[in-house]
Amino acid sequence: MRRLDHQVPAGDLVDPVHGEREAGGLFGVAVLAAVFTAHGGYASPAVFMHGVRYALIVAAAAALVAVIPAPSGPSRAAALTAAADPVTAPGRP
Repeated sequence: MRRLDHQVPAGDLVDPVHGEREAGGLFGVAVLAAVFTAHGGYASPAVFMHGVRYALIVAAAAALVAVIPAPSGPSRAAALTAAADPVTAPGRP
């Protein structure tokens, strides 16, 4: 959270990426809860662990799918350069 020493219009504080992350987390938890419910429950420790096992397998598969395209994204150095000076950033015409 950044400290605000002056008045900033409310629209300047909106971060669309943060909202997308929140929605992604919301749907991720919902999917894992659905997987747990479909394969497990609270009847006994064995049934509970059966549901958790399948939910963790789905979570690991989703993480693996997310990692595969990650190297093709921009590097941290390029992102910082673009944020510092968007006019002269690499890849700009």
